[in-house]
Amino acid sequence: MPDQIDPATSADPTTDQAGAEVEALDDAAAQAAPPPADACLAPLFHGRAALVERYGRLQVQSGAIVTPRGWEARFMGRAQLPGYARAVYLNRDVIDRAVDLFSRWEARRIAAEADRPGSGYVIRSVGFFAPRAKRGRPDLLSLHSYGIAFDLNPDRNPMRAPMVTDIPAAYLDDAEACGWYWGGRFPTPDPMHFQQAWGV
Repeated sequence: MPDQIDPATSADPTTDQAGAEVEALDDAAAQAAPPPADACLAPLFHGRAALVERYGRLQVQSGAIVTPRGWEARFMGRAQLPGYARAVYLNRDVIDRAVDLFSRWEARRIAAEADRPGSGYVIRSVGFFAPRAKRGRPDLLSLHSYGIAFDLNPDRNPMRAPMVTDIPAAYLDDAEACGWYWGGRFPTPDPMHFQQAWGV
């Protein structure tokens, strides 16, 4: 575990989007390594055009999706994830993969606690849906806007270089086996972040 970690304290303001997210490539994500070849499942989406094909051209204002109308009712839902006390609001397309991942993580925590009480990794914070621009890229929507990405324990896993994380390596293997691309692979590491897309 790192000696000291600066908490992630800033969030980007939400900005209006006019659909330019398809034409503009996210250079940092495009340069990120592809998912491991031995991953059991690939992320659901490769490239931003695949997101637009499935979900349409989202427009966000003041932290809400304003077009297409009725988008949240069509795609978003609540789920209870094993090992996490509160229900989460996420895209229905990723619920099965989220439940699978958190089931694996909870099994690891239980096994660690049985072996040595107090040694299991504790999931304190999980956030999926946040309609906003991408940090550092106001021309692109964050994948949190689609509800297909989540942040895990951001206070211990800030976006920064060099990377600082307390997430066990086995948890990262589980995530990528379930198709969750890890933000620790980004050129500027974002180890709190997991997403069901790459090359976006």
